[in-house]
Amino acid sequence: MKKIRFWALGLCLALLLSSLCILAAAEEPLLEGDCGAKVRWTLNTDTGELVIKGTGAMTNYSPLVHPSWSSKSGVITSVTVEEGVTSLGSYAFLYCSNLVTVTLPDTLKTLPASLFSGCRSLTTIHIPAGLTSVGDSAFNGCQSLTEVVLPEGVTTIGNKAFNGCTSLNTLFLP
Repeated sequence: MKKIRFWALGLCLALLLSSLCILAAAEEPLLEGDCGAKVRWTLNTDTGELVIKGTGAMTNYSPLVHPSWSSKSGVITSVTVEEGVTSLGSYAFLYCSNLVTVTLPDTLKTLPASLFSGCRSLTTIHIPAGLTSVGDSAFNGCQSLTEVVLPEGVTTIGNKAFNGCTSLNTLFLP
């Protein structure tokens, strides 16, 4: 009888320890993955910072095909795209409703369609000097955006690029 109790106690202890390990792994604050051939992302779920880094183009997305961080889009409060990334994917930050701040690199030339659509908390965006175009609905529904300064080189602003930006007071055009 004592052998059975020790065996049961050992089994319970093993189950408890494995459950704790699973819980600890589930609460890992850093998530990461690929979002292009040579582009990766890292999301710190504790701070809400999403960092895109690498070289070249990010994958394009659609309303039906989302980036792998999209299940945590409500956690994202800031996006930093590092130098070397040359293009962002359409719909990449769709409905990141708590996104407040975005910093983009000088290597970026375009803001694609619906890039920040539905980012209703977005207030600050640094747009690089080398930017040449803003895609259709790029900032659609960015209700908290108050000012956008576009650089001299912008030659194209897509349809409804700033549609629904109800707080936009200042738009500096080249």
